[in-house]
Amino acid sequence: MEIEVKKLNQQKKYNGTFSFLYEADDDLVTIPFAKFAEAVKTEGAYEILEDLKVHIQANVTFTVTGLCTRCMEPAEAQVTTTIDEVFLTQDDGESYTYQKGVIDLTEAVRDAILDAMPFKLLCREDCPGIEYDE
Repeated sequence: MEIEVKKLNQQKKYNGTFSFLYEADDDLVTIPFAKFAEAVKTEGAYEILEDLKVHIQANVTFTVTGLCTRCMEPAEAQVTTTIDEVFLTQDDGESYTYQKGVIDLTEAVRDAILDAMPFKLLCREDCPGIEYDE
């Protein structure tokens, strides 16, 4: 998931779009008994600014599948979140950086996944949980 800023700058392509599929590690899924159903999709746009800062805006979409947190039946959730960041050539302690004219979006996408990961996976919103016969 790389954007070659140096190459795009040489080609005078200061604005553009991108699309990547990312095979995220299941250790990013914080819900018990759940995993990614498919590759994480990242689609967005870049703008190279005059001072070599690069503004990235992207949608990150992923599907988590597993067992319902309440009743243990199969469940699935699709999540879409956004990235809206400026990448710098020098570290300022707060922003993402890039080196040698190439932006690697992996860290930003992983952070977006972790921030948007649901706390629980439900088979349906009104799931009552496991029902016991008395």
